[in-house]
Amino acid sequence: MKRQILDLIREKAEATALVMKDELVEVNTRTSPDGLHIEVVIYNANGVSLDHCAAFSRALDEKIDDLDISDGPYYLEVASPGLDRPIESDDDLRRNLGKKVEVKLYKKLNNQKEFIGEIKDYSEKEITLTTEDGEEKIPRDIISLMRQVISF
Repeated sequence: MKRQILDLIREKAEATALVMKDELVEVNTRTSPDGLHIEVVIYNANGVSLDHCAAFSRALDEKIDDLDISDGPYYLEVASPGLDRPIESDDDLRRNLGKKVEVKLYKKLNNQKEFIGEIKDYSEKEITLTTEDGEEKIPRDIISLMRQVISF
């Protein structure tokens, strides 16, 4: 049952993202004693403001109301991926091409367990970073954490 609800919500969120020229990153649901909680994460190359999240939420809320997905109340939260969100999927890598990231490894590569650089390219097996020391090809299966570098 939960899978069907998630699929229905994802379908409505995809349609809303298409209209609003956003990319749907993920949809999560969880139930608690106070009702169903729905989290929708969207991406836009121009950024995702609080006002944009609110507009997306209103548009999606109308579509979800028609689904009759919960016996009780539901709570809808729309957010951007956030700068500190781990980069894991091919879509995450695509969205972060050319951006500066930190990469932490399970085991050393060229005597290092951490790298900082811009994502130049990626494939199913590795990512290519441009670092201060040149280009590093890092196997994806030894990456424990990768996320954007936040500079002020």
